[in-house]
Amino acid sequence: MTTKTTQDHTGFRLTLSAIRRGVFLPKYYSPEIAARLAELGNTHNLVTVGELMAKKALRAVTGHEIGKMAYGTGTIPFVRTSDVSNWELKTDAKQGVSEDIYAEYGAAQDVRAGDILFVRDGTYLIGQIALVTESDLPLLYQSHILKFRVADDSPVTPHLLMACLS
Repeated sequence: MTTKTTQDHTGFRLTLSAIRRGVFLPKYYSPEIAARLAELGNTHNLVTVGELMAKKALRAVTGHEIGKMAYGTGTIPFVRTSDVSNWELKTDAKQGVSEDIYAEYGAAQDVRAGDILFVRDGTYLIGQIALVTESDLPLLYQSHILKFRVADDSPVTPHLLMACLS
């Protein structure tokens, strides 16, 4: 007697050949996400992040590894993956950097209010996002985080992008 098992976020089976681009993150393959996207495709114009980037409606850049010796040298937050939670940045970042460190990396990172920080690798924090506000600035962010910036003429707003990434 065979019993059909439900395949959802609590558990599902996947063949090795179904692994895409070497991504071994279970939530990437959640059958619930595929079903929801199929449902939304009937009423919405769905686009990928890649398509938005190709149209220059969205830009993504990664942060820097400044080295542990820079930690604790000042009061400017150095945002790490553990500082991104519940769509916002922790107000008391675990690590602060000096004005000199900020001067070295600040212009390249160019973080502005309205940018979205997305945890791109690590462990259970992958996929966590935060919207940068004026009160979060200035800051630097680490290489495990992507900064998304929505163009002014983009068909999506930063808030819509955050909802979709969630």
